[in-house]
Amino acid sequence: MTLLEFSLFHKGHSQRMDREMQMLAWHAANLMNCWVPKGKPRITVQKLLPKSGAHLRERGELPPQNMEEAKARARNAQDERDQKDLWDSAGAGRLTEYLGIEPPGGEA
Repeated sequence: MTLLEFSLFHKGHSQRMDREMQMLAWHAANLMNCWVPKGKPRITVQKLLPKSGAHLRERGELPPQNMEEAKARARNAQDERDQKDLWDSAGAGRLTEYLGIEPPGGEA
């Protein structure tokens, strides 16, 4: 997949997810408004949708906003997998025994 194809895929995916969230918020607002007493403010779609996706992006639940962010996420995920694989291997016990290196988190 080329860089242009990836960016187009990412843009289309983001637009589809935004539209799906708007549709879900519309349905939820209609269902919840059935139970709101008369005279009370109604629940709107805008009240249900987040103002920005920054809080979700920090937890890794949103797609990255640009290619650099995508590369950084992939690099970090690979580093974490490599580190976990090292300490889960059979040689991890020997590293601890001979070199005195402890695994992250103090697990032996």
